Amino acid sequence: MATEIGSTAYNHSAHGPILPVGAGLRALTPISAMRPRRWPGALIPQTSVIHFEVMEPAKRPVSASADQRGSVSVGSVEISSAADRSIRLHFDPHRRCSSG
Repeated sequence: MATEIGSTAYNHSAHGPILPVGAGLRALTPISAMRPRRWPGALIPQTSVIHFEVMEPAKRPVSASADQRGSVSVGSVEISSAADRSIRLHFDPHRRCSSG
């Protein structure tokens, strides 16, 4: 799942959408999805809670990672956004970005 800020990096490289800041959406983008194949992903409200249940975790081990933390051999995963977290972004007005 990608936020508006994160959608321009890893999510976009996985063929997910770029979300405008303030859209109130999250992108749910499949990476190496087995079924359903070619599922394009979804745009969901940022207040949504997503729950994945792994079928036969002993036979098909699954790992999960988020915010530089990972777990192996998970049986289920729940994803939500924390409203009490914030970050400060700093921009250099003198630096120019090139597009090519």
